[in-house]
Amino acid sequence: MVGVLLASLEMAIVNAVLPRIATDLDDAGLLPWILTCYMGASTLATPVFGVVADRYGRFAAYAWGMGLLLLGSALAALAPSMPAMLAGRVLQGLGGGALMPVTIVIFGDRYPIAERAKMFGLISVVWGASTLLGPVAGAALTSWWGWRAVFWINLLPGTLALFGVWRELRGTGLAPVHRPWLPAGLFQSRSQWVLNISGAFAVAALYGILAHVAVWVQGVQGGDSMDAGVALLPLTLSWTGASQVAARLIAPWGLARLLRLGGALLVSGLGLAWWWTMAPVGLGLLGAAMGVLITCLNLAIQELAPVTAKGAAISTAIFLRNLAATAIVPALGHLAGFRPGMAHLSEVPHLAAGVQRVTGGCAVLGALAAVTLWWGLPRQDGPDL
Repeated sequence: MVGVLLASLEMAIVNAVLPRIATDLDDAGLLPWILTCYMGASTLATPVFGVVADRYGRFAAYAWGMGLLLLGSALAALAPSMPAMLAGRVLQGLGGGALMPVTIVIFGDRYPIAERAKMFGLISVVWGASTLLGPVAGAALTSWWGWRAVFWINLLPGTLALFGVWRELRGTGLAPVHRPWLPAGLFQSRSQWVLNISGAFAVAALYGILAHVAVWVQGVQGGDSMDAGVALLPLTLSWTGASQVAARLIAPWGLARLLRLGGALLVSGLGLAWWWTMAPVGLGLLGAAMGVLITCLNLAIQELAPVTAKGAAISTAIFLRNLAATAIVPALGHLAGFRPGMAHLSEVPHLAAGVQRVTGGCAVLGALAAVTLWWGLPRQDGPDL
């Protein structure tokens, strides 16, 4: 969980200190790449490390991931220039891309399905906490010790987490085996295709909303960054609560029924967010939907995967979700009215109508995810789910 926290926190904690980094390193032109390098490297590393976990053992993959994240953190903390900072962020992203899927695989090895669902629910809690508290923590650390502390602070907990995982997993890892990098049986199940496609649509819709909440609050409603953070509270809190509830309902309800429920919540939340632009109740339902869907999707994908390809299965699913979000969010930004060369939100014409178009596009993506789940999955849990 500490590894998951560090990986997810690196997506949020740096946001608050970007202007200070640009000022100190005297290179504002490369500022967006501080985030892009981490996200791009993380997306590319995810499927690779999932397969590494299957071929060479869970701890080997985890150790490489944590090692890269810590090495990148030290390089970013010491960076004398923006190119050095970006190199550190690439290493951090490669490591962060390993920690989430490998942690899920380790949980799959060590816990039966009911306990595993609770662990996946805790991952959602960690994700929500890092998203909510990351910018505040970054601002506080920068105020007390400077922006370099944002990177130095990773080293101690990361090292302790690595030692703890080594102590628990030593002697239990897989022996190195030479399997195909893309196992043939990975997508032989129709449900695997359904779960991956619906997950990609759902996550793309989520990130489309997340990317434009602050735009709505600050550009249309006239709020500030704190108001934008408060606007995300319904989504974050409901995600955390719903993931815990879903974990307890898996045994009596089954995964298929819960996934359909998540799809219905997704359509309802995104529909309200479109009809009543960025309404708190819509964001709350969206968070509840994602809490149910992500927990159940990860469990179902692991259950369906061959024993020798569980790492590849979950890392491929995360990769496809990130890839869909990376491709669709810029298109949604264009739909909102953003164009190259615009310096301020005030330059975007008809911004309110543009954000409403974005929420409408996200509602369509959510509907596609729900329809895919409804028609593609068997009615009850069975061998194919």
